[in-house]
Amino acid sequence: MFVRRLLYVNTLRNWLSLDADECRVKTMLYRTNSTGVEGYVLTELARQLGWEVFEALKLRKNGVPFVQNLYTDAAERVPNCIYYAYSN
Repeated sequence: MFVRRLLYVNTLRNWLSLDADECRVKTMLYRTNSTGVEGYVLTELARQLGWEVFEALKLRKNGVPFVQNLYTDAAERVPNCIYYAYSN
């Protein structure tokens, strides 16, 4: 569990390193209700680091979000963006 949390924390911090004026990266985290305490801690860390946090609205039966819906939502929230990226 510790290693997984460390990987998540490093991922949150690494994406922020791309937030230079030239790159204009907008960091958005989509969370699910099934993430429990671990997810809550990571969600709060993301908010503290300046990420925008949203609920993933459309999920598969196993609780995993549909990636297409995440991209669609991101495109609606940031319509003037040329590129979108996904990290899991």
